[in-house]
Amino acid sequence: MPEEFTALRLQATELIIAISPLIQKNEANHELLKPLLQYTLKGFADTKLTLNCAAFCFRSLCHDNSKLIAPHSEELVQQILVREFVETWTFNDCYTDIMSGFGHLIPVVC
Repeated sequence: MPEEFTALRLQATELIIAISPLIQKNEANHELLKPLLQYTLKGFADTKLTLNCAAFCFRSLCHDNSKLIAPHSEELVQQILVREFVETWTFNDCYTDIMSGFGHLIPVVC
């Protein structure tokens, strides 16, 4: 089951990354952003199976949709950058993807 789950999660990641640039371009698509972000945030819960895909999705969504996500950045910081999660970080691609995602929001927020 874990292999199938990981493969399915990877396919979902590829789909989210493919449609991410289209969300901000059309106002009718803005409602898609919240469920995609929630799906991504759930992926942070499992550091072995889903964290890499979730971090990659988060970075892509923030890069492509920074103006739409920026008003929710404080909420994202509170959800993602919790002490118990951050204390486990190492210099790993998934964690740099998360920080890169937040980095895309900074110019819009400030």
